[in-house]
Amino acid sequence: MCAFELTADLRRRPLRPALPPLLLMALGLWAAAAAAFSAGQETAPPLAPPFAAGTALAVSAAVFAAKFRRMWPWALVGAGLGLMLGCAGAVQVHGAADWLDGETVACEVELLGDATEGGYGYSAPAAATVEGRTVKVRLTGLEEPVFCGQRLCGHFSFARPSPAAAAFYWQNGFALRALADDFQPSEAPAPKGWLMALRQRAIEGISGSGAPGASLIVALACGWRPGIAAEGAYDQFKWSGTAHLVAVSGAHLALVAFAVEALAKRARLGRKARTALLCLLVAVYVLFAGMPVSALRSAFMVVAALLAALAKRRGASLNALGICVLAFVALEPSCALSVSFALSAGSTLGILLFSQKIASWFWFVPERFSEVLVAPVALTLSSQIATLPLGCALFSQFSTVALPCNVLAAPLFAPAVMGSLACAVAVALAPAAAPLCWLAAAACTPLRWLVGLFSAVPGACVAVDVAVVPALALSLCLAAILYGCWRWVTGRVALAAAAGASLAVGAVLFALPLFTPPQLAMLDVGQGDALLVASRGRNVLVDTGQEDRMLLAALARHNVRHLDAVVVTHSDRDHYGSLPALHPYVAVEAVYAHEGVLACPCENCGLFREAAQQLGCEVRGLKAGDAMQVGDVTLEVVGPLEFASSGGNDDSLCLLGTAPARRADGWRFLLTGDAEAQPLAKALAAFDVGNLDLVKVGHHGSKNALSAPILEATAPEVGLISVGEGNSYGHPHPSTLQLLEEAGAQVLRTDVCGDVTASFSPQRIELRIQQAGGPE
Repeated sequence: MCAFELTADLRRRPLRPALPPLLLMALGLWAAAAAAFSAGQETAPPLAPPFAAGTALAVSAAVFAAKFRRMWPWALVGAGLGLMLGCAGAVQVHGAADWLDGETVACEVELLGDATEGGYGYSAPAAATVEGRTVKVRLTGLEEPVFCGQRLCGHFSFARPSPAAAAFYWQNGFALRALADDFQPSEAPAPKGWLMALRQRAIEGISGSGAPGASLIVALACGWRPGIAAEGAYDQFKWSGTAHLVAVSGAHLALVAFAVEALAKRARLGRKARTALLCLLVAVYVLFAGMPVSALRSAFMVVAALLAALAKRRGASLNALGICVLAFVALEPSCALSVSFALSAGSTLGILLFSQKIASWFWFVPERFSEVLVAPVALTLSSQIATLPLGCALFSQFSTVALPCNVLAAPLFAPAVMGSLACAVAVALAPAAAPLCWLAAAACTPLRWLVGLFSAVPGACVAVDVAVVPALALSLCLAAILYGCWRWVTGRVALAAAAGASLAVGAVLFALPLFTPPQLAMLDVGQGDALLVASRGRNVLVDTGQEDRMLLAALARHNVRHLDAVVVTHSDRDHYGSLPALHPYVAVEAVYAHEGVLACPCENCGLFREAAQQLGCEVRGLKAGDAMQVGDVTLEVVGPLEFASSGGNDDSLCLLGTAPARRADGWRFLLTGDAEAQPLAKALAAFDVGNLDLVKVGHHGSKNALSAPILEATAPEVGLISVGEGNSYGHPHPSTLQLLEEAGAQVLRTDVCGDVTASFSPQRIELRIQQAGGPE
């Protein structure tokens, strides 16, 4: 067989890569370390039992592998080692927390990443050096942004994180929260200090150049995203499924490396020259990203894997990736739970295992067009086998336009990155070179235009709700099927499977809601209100809460992609704060509020109107006596009777809902916003509310939310309370719970039950809760 025939045959039927022992050991170690470290969050585990079990498992599996020459036992060897590492890491974090909790000490803190802005100033990952011991912390309370690599000397107060933030801290290996009381910047030792100064000079010089799209230049070259986040451009990258292009990730570096490799080939550079260019590019990128741990991990994995891939040795690539995983998890066990580590390693592994297989599905494309047309598709799909389900679980969103946008962005991405890096280097070395930013902006413009175009497509991004464990299981199943059935999974089979899955998902998303009975769902959005009324494919959301991701995840759980209306009961932020977050995940037809809120000059009402206008839909007013139809459910406004407190709690819209039932008056429920007993009593006196089946208790169950006469007049069977777990307000108040108990009403709370859903059939009301352990 001639060389051409052999090449053509391998293009159509590539060989399946063997899984080397090092990679199997690394995957086993990663999984076991993640499980052990996660299990040790509440209390420090004893070391003797896991060390004995881990040693026994590792030794016995190694002996079995050596004796019977099997590969899979090496995964058990890694699992034994991972069990020991995970437990040791948990003990180390607990020990550091016990040592410094509640202390205020003078020490030096080095930032491990750029500061990000939150609700209480800026915060950043950091390493605090106290009495010669280094502790990983989350530095909070910063009044202005600081850069990765900067050192701060002064007094810092250390404390454990709040219960709501505990999981985030543990997942990232932060022992404590460090509050900056009094500090001064100090210079990092050379040469790192020089390099960080160059990066800071590049960021400030490019940002102040006045070039259009300067924020994208610093994001691509320096990993500095506050600029594009403030402009809203980062949201466009997320909606179009291209956020990895402006993030420190293995997928980012892999795409850059392959693009540069293709350009270098066209320039007829030799393999050694291409390899040197690739290493130089990654080194410059890591430097201008600030050398955070996430960038170093990505760089090591991508360079090690791609250097072997350029040498056409996939086995060496997989071994290199295995060594990287083993090294990083061994050095820092909390890395096993790191999101950036999972996305970097997963995308690199997917590319190494499956990119050639996926490319073979397009064997009919002429080879001269393969690098331009096939390579971006193969890279995108192969990297997402391991990362897409996990990304959906972590970020509660799925981009429907990710594949075409990534394919079309591939040829635009390389010149944008190369131009941005060249500009960053020039500005860092010579600030007078700032006019070069205009050339870099021209190189970035096509990419930004493409991303903006795809992000504006209706339905470009949808909210999803997937737990992490099922998401990981789905990735493992997809990878196992593709690897195990290598010969049989052809392009036609893959296309048929994708079409079948799309039809099934479409049926669930669009057809099923038309046949579900009327429902009222109290959504778990923390300390806030959000209630969904759904019937015959119509959806109305009453309030939004202020936790964006919680709201989007809850709407995804209830299969909501379109809202006929959002009704905001009043202008407190915990009732309207997540309004802007609905775009573009959920289409909204109109926003409703009390007509007094639309004309009120107070600050809170003005902020609500600004938030509503961001959705780009009509904003309409409501008053007592108005009604709206939601499929088979009628919502009538029964309060407030007058607008008297500038959109405060007493001005909350109260909605009486009626769903069809065999009895004459139907099933009845009352939604009260933050209205307490006094305004609620006035509404009940003015309208014939009668007996209620369900009542949403006002103001999160506060002390004055209800009264005995109100409960006697309405006789609700169920009291719904939307409240955040461990909130600082003491909601719900014990006296309100006692009133409900004395009235014989069952109490269902979001902090205990999660989402609470009432389904109305003609015969009965069926109640379902999200979390196990809540009341039945």
